[in-house]
Amino acid sequence: MQSFSWFVVWGQTLLLASIVYITLFGIKIANSENEKLNKLFSIKWKYFILFFFLTLFLAHIPPFWGLGTVVIGRIANVIYLFFIFSWFFGIQLIINKYKKQIPSHNNSYLKYLYATVLVAFLLNNVFNINNNVATSYVDLITGRASNYNEELEKRRVLIENNNNTSQVIMIPVIDNLPKTIYFNDISNDENYWANRSYKEYWNCKAKIKKEDRKEYSYSNFEALKLFGKNIRNNKFSRQ
Repeated sequence: MQSFSWFVVWGQTLLLASIVYITLFGIKIANSENEKLNKLFSIKWKYFILFFFLTLFLAHIPPFWGLGTVVIGRIANVIYLFFIFSWFFGIQLIINKYKKQIPSHNNSYLKYLYATVLVAFLLNNVFNINNNVATSYVDLITGRASNYNEELEKRRVLIENNNNTSQVIMIPVIDNLPKTIYFNDISNDENYWANRSYKEYWNCKAKIKKEDRKEYSYSNFEALKLFGKNIRNNKFSRQ
């Protein structure tokens, strides 16, 4: 199930890369007269599928057994690397098996493929409102970045004003989380490593903890929608 969830996230990129692979490499390899290549990609499907799923399943066992959780981080990247190699190997098996049905010299066919890849890439990356470039502009235009800075400044003032009078300083939750620059925050546990680091950074004598209120990170679309509502309320209010 975890591998399937990864495919849902990375599947689009793999499909686009597969189209490029088929047109640039897959068909040429299938039509190659190299005996070693033909032998390599003449493996029966049932053996490949058995090897692929069995290996993928076994790769999840050591980290799950050792950590008691799903595979994350670098281990997930290693498994995904195996998944990528197996993915393209399986594609080549399909091409070799059905190479007679694939039009290898049809220029219009290749043009349609490249056009599909280009459109899909543009929709998935360039025109995607959640890509990195769009996120940077949304953080600037909607004021998430400047508001985030103001909230951090209020925290600093709060710490300075209560440094000598409080044993524990309650820090307000940040309402503006710009994805371009925001990574992590302190917690409501004063002994958490981030809280201790925050305390040392500001040379604070009192312990620091965050309000026990859940923060919410708005998507780019939600941020733009709220930004538009604020403009409407401030500029076009009946009052």
